[in-house]
Amino acid sequence: MRIGILPANGLGKRFKNIYDFKPLAPIKKDNIEDVMFIHSINNIGVNFDIIFVICHNKNVNFFNKFIGKSKFPIRVIPLSKETNGPLHTILSINKKLEKFNDYEALIFNCDQVLKWKGDKIIANLKPKGAEGIIPTITRLSNRHSYAEISKNERHRIIRVREKEVLSDRATIGLYWFKNMKIFLDAANKCFEANDVAPNKEFYVSHVYNYLKGKVYEVPIKKFWSLGEEENYKIYLKGGIQTD
Repeated sequence: MRIGILPANGLGKRFKNIYDFKPLAPIKKDNIEDVMFIHSINNIGVNFDIIFVICHNKNVNFFNKFIGKSKFPIRVIPLSKETNGPLHTILSINKKLEKFNDYEALIFNCDQVLKWKGDKIIANLKPKGAEGIIPTITRLSNRHSYAEISKNERHRIIRVREKEVLSDRATIGLYWFKNMKIFLDAANKCFEANDVAPNKEFYVSHVYNYLKGKVYEVPIKKFWSLGEEENYKIYLKGGIQTD
């Protein structure tokens, strides 16, 4: 059983060039038209039993209007104030998530699409002792977040940092955890340590540094960050994102 978590509590102020409210930006591909967050959910490459969309209460009606177009059941959870980053957003509903301690947890953004055989890959890595899995792309610019890879075990991640170039393996904002309890235990340690990114916000990627078990990368090539204007246009034209 798998829970999806989409932390969308920001009001989209950084993305006005794309659309007034980023998650509602229109996406039309293969003769199917959806808003961005639904298109992302339906093209994320994995299956869910339910998805929690965590958003500012000002935006609840926006999200509820479109959730019927998702392939998976969605529950919209409102927050009364903006939070200090995606991880802070998720921990704001800590008590609700604890009810799903035995479920796999997969956290992702509202503005990304990737091509990978997610369900099959996760199933293959779980017997290897994976507590965490992160799809990665090849990059080197400091606009991305990065994973440091073990020299002794192929694709094993030993450290993750936001906006710090540790290797050429950049994370993409999709994070799988073996179960919700493992995630929440590590997430609370991360938060208590005040382990923030350079912009002083809390990110999910840093949670992996507090897991006791193994974390693996999954190198992918086809990924699009739709919340960035140029990449949004590339995706709509059928191109491949390279930055």
